[in-house]
Amino acid sequence: MGVVMRAQERRKRLGGPVPWGKNHPLRPWIEPPLIMAGAAIGKAVSLLPSEWSLRVHDAFFRALSGRRSLSFDERSPAMESARGLLRRLDGARGRCPILALTSHPDPWGEEAALNFDLMHVAMHALQSLRGPGARPRLVVAIDPFALDTVGLHMEGLYAGAMSGYRHLVLDRMCHSRGAAGRFLLSGAAWPSAAGRLLGELRAGGEIVMVLAGGVPTTARLLYAVREWVWRSRLASPRRSEPTRIRRELQKIPEFADLGLGRSGRPLGGRNLWRHLEMRFLSIFGGLEGCGTPEGCLADTGRVCAAERRLLDRFLDALGLGTASRLEAIGSLEAEAARETPYRTRFFRLLARRLLPHGPLLFLPLRHRAGVSMRIDVGEPWAWEGPADGGVAAIEPGIPPRHWFGGAEEFARRFVEASFA
Repeated sequence: MGVVMRAQERRKRLGGPVPWGKNHPLRPWIEPPLIMAGAAIGKAVSLLPSEWSLRVHDAFFRALSGRRSLSFDERSPAMESARGLLRRLDGARGRCPILALTSHPDPWGEEAALNFDLMHVAMHALQSLRGPGARPRLVVAIDPFALDTVGLHMEGLYAGAMSGYRHLVLDRMCHSRGAAGRFLLSGAAWPSAAGRLLGELRAGGEIVMVLAGGVPTTARLLYAVREWVWRSRLASPRRSEPTRIRRELQKIPEFADLGLGRSGRPLGGRNLWRHLEMRFLSIFGGLEGCGTPEGCLADTGRVCAAERRLLDRFLDALGLGTASRLEAIGSLEAEAARETPYRTRFFRLLARRLLPHGPLLFLPLRHRAGVSMRIDVGEPWAWEGPADGGVAAIEPGIPPRHWFGGAEEFARRFVEASFA
């Protein structure tokens, strides 16, 4: 996240709309009382009946967005399809978890309030599907980078309230807080995020998560570029030869010191790939190398000529042929241009760690900007169970269609259809 943060700061210096900095010198003293107050509110709300709890969330989202939340039609065709599919899956292997995946509006323009509208509609949709007593949980980032559109005081209250209610909170920048703030939000640690999410889903819970992961820079760097490097590693015929790969990459000026630790000694295989990921994030975030007037990928969502040459030389060092290199670069260009990335590693994690325990229902929600702003609840998708090393899925249709394939291929089909 440090690289992503610096990339956003770079956009700010270039005149981009990135007014997120809130490093107030009194933050270590102001923040802890606000977190504790917010946590007390969140805990109190969690003790209310679920319908009252949802109304409190609605009021909170209205306060954050500055206007009334958008309406929600619980009798739409998509919601009726989701109810029918959930009844079928609930009867298969107990209580079926529901994962609502949303898009991410521009947090700085006129669409900013849609972020809170998405949470409002998603929570109402999940409670409508599950029925009375349901308590949907939000996967929410509570760090200053995520809460860049609200002030320091509201940020502290929000972080405390989300944590106190037992939403799945993520603090990706705990180093920016004082010792007291870090202690109060210790349960929001980034390394435990995947385990907490999987635990809620295994228990048959209802979860709301932003699939894009955040602002465009986050989506393009963490989920397009970083996952592309990971896929390139798997495709390399030399993946078991880190020494040879390092030697070939060091012939490229941008990677001349790649794989060398602080002492100047070569890093091992796993550390080499971590180092390589960080170097790519820095380059495509415009922090080093490949700087051109065309702008870097994190700024534009496009691969410029200098970046394309670097990608080609990188793939050549991995031992990929010409056709494979062109295909790989094309896949990165296509994903970086999307508002919502495919998140293939996330779907692979769900298939590996969750699917053996039972089915899973996906409910996509997407914002629509323009003159008539609205939130659309998309047609539901589902996983019924494992199938030949992949997934047995149900796609939307009349009637719904069965599909079998890998988790990565499912991710692309689902995202392209639901977040076009």
